[in-house]
Amino acid sequence: MGIDERDVRRTAENLDLRRVAPAPASYASRTDRPVRYLAVGTGDGVLGYLWTADGEDAAGFVRRPAAGGDGANEAVAWTKELRAAKTRDVPAARLLDEFAAAELPVADGAWHPGRVIPGSRTEAPSLAALKELAARD
Repeated sequence: MGIDERDVRRTAENLDLRRVAPAPASYASRTDRPVRYLAVGTGDGVLGYLWTADGEDAAGFVRRPAAGGDGANEAVAWTKELRAAKTRDVPAARLLDEFAAAELPVADGAWHPGRVIPGSRTEAPSLAALKELAARD
C-alpha cells in the first residue's frame, strides 16, 4: 500500500481556527492564599469542597475522587453555579455565604446530587492542602 496524497494534504494544511464565542465569565481557579470552604455531600459522604480564596477573586470546587460519578456530577454543577454567580457579579468573598443559604440549584441547568453540609464552613492553609484533603479516602 502506498501513501494516499489526500491524507498528506489534510495533515499539512493550516487549521482555520476561529473564536465562536467569548469564554464564559469565571473566577480565578488558582491561588496561593488560604482558602475557606464548604463541604458538599449526600447522606453517603462528602462529594467535594466549594472554596474561595481570602482577598482574591478566586473560587472553585474540588471533588473527592472517592466520590465517583456523583462527585464528578457535583463538580459540573458547581462549574455552572460559579459561572452564573460571576455573571451576576457576586464577589468571591460572598459566595460561601450565598450558597450556604441558597436552595440549590441557583443556576439554570445545574443539577446537584449533593447539598452544602450545614456547619461545614472551615479554612485550609492553601488550595493544595484542600486538594490533599479531598484525595484522602
